Amino acid sequence: RQLPSNTTPDGLLPHDIITYGRVRRPPHTINHTNSVRTVTPGAVSQRLTLSNTMESGCFLTVIQTTAIKELPKFTGELTQKIPQFIHAIEQIRNFTELNDSLLHSIATIKLGAAAFNWYDNNKQTLRTWPDLKQHLLERFTPSLSAAKIQLKERKQQPGETLLAYYDDVIDLCKQVDSNMPLHMIVDHLQDGIRNELKVHVKRQLKNKCTIATDSIVYLEHAIRNNELRPINDYIRGLLQTPPPKASKEIFCFLKAAEYYRKFIPNFSTIAAPLYKYNPSTTRTTAVRSKKFYFSSVEEFAFEQLKQILTTDVVLRLPNNQLLFKVQTDASHQGIGAVLLQAYPEGDRPVCYMSKKFTPTQQRWPPIEQERYAIVKAIEQWDHYLHGNRFVLESDHKPLEALAQKIQLNDKCERWRLKLQTYDITVKHIKGSFNSMPDYLSQSPVDEPEEDSDGRGCGVWV
Repeated sequence: RQLPSNTTPDGLLPHDIITYGRVRRPPHTINHTNSVRTVTPGAVSQRLTLSNTMESGCFLTVIQTTAIKELPKFTGELTQKIPQFIHAIEQIRNFTELNDSLLHSIATIKLGAAAFNWYDNNKQTLRTWPDLKQHLLERFTPSLSAAKIQLKERKQQPGETLLAYYDDVIDLCKQVDSNMPLHMIVDHLQDGIRNELKVHVKRQLKNKCTIATDSIVYLEHAIRNNELRPINDYIRGLLQTPPPKASKEIFCFLKAAEYYRKFIPNFSTIAAPLYKYNPSTTRTTAVRSKKFYFSSVEEFAFEQLKQILTTDVVLRLPNNQLLFKVQTDASHQGIGAVLLQAYPEGDRPVCYMSKKFTPTQQRWPPIEQERYAIVKAIEQWDHYLHGNRFVLESDHKPLEALAQKIQLNDKCERWRLKLQTYDITVKHIKGSFNSMPDYLSQSPVDEPEEDSDGRGCGVWV
């Protein structure tokens, strides 16, 4: 702005603040005269040393008006940060080269009611800006107890995100004394974060915040003792299968385990008690009227094989650099599926899945049951398969036309359209190579769920 040319020279008082040709006085220096007066460049030059000669009509930029106007008042509340307030005033000095007396005046103007009352009671010892700055830091820097009270009394606003509390948590951690014993530091953080913050962010942190634990679930994997392992949801389909009730179920499981025998040390020794349930053996020795009996030795071998198949002896973590394979199968009881990856030494399982059929789904024709198993398996492992090329293997020959031809069955056609977003190569395999999904489908674990396509939903595109 240009200074008015018709102004008359006027003197400046010790605590006057000059902003674009206007003079404002701090509240404690206001007398009965007007606190806002128009001044000329000649009067201004008597107070300030300027790098350039002030000429009539030039712009007066001694103090940046925006900086002073946007400088918030410091009220002394714990939510305000006194270092930021002092830094803003120091920035004004760097810009304008003001002396300590004028910085002192700016700071007192920007003090709120409570902070100014404190200043008014101690102004005899706060006459210079360095003294005021030092006492502001000592008086209004929150202590550890004050910070904890602030976290406790703070109210969560509707729609407010957790980001509002990040600064408070960081400040709480910074106040930890490095000389404190380790157990006291842990107690402090637990008290300040868990006990205090859980009142305000209970909904956000429910089942997501764990403190002082040796394991944690992160991105669908369990981290423990510097090791990364699959979570139980990936192996529950096999690990929780019920004990077999017939020799056919035992032999089906044994054939599924044999598929990975090259990865299991001493497989023949472990599985030896189960080989007597081979159909060629039971056909000649079993008596139809005799009740099926599963001995403790056989049960131990059965459980031991299940444990091996669900540990890192056989199971592997997913690797996007390797080809994914999905094997599926369906029986009258439910569906089963295995997510595999092709390693140089052979296919390794990544996840298992099994799910029961509802009474309605049990009445579906086999082609619908087989394709339902494919859809649910791909949905289950979408975060691995979407965007990656993978091979779909099944012992059901008609599935080879799944991604090639329009299906006459409306339900199958909707499933075909749903899978168009995936890069799938369908491959038919013999039943002997599909033994694990076959076993999982005959001993399903997860509870059934209704299929939305079976209730007449529209086409998914």
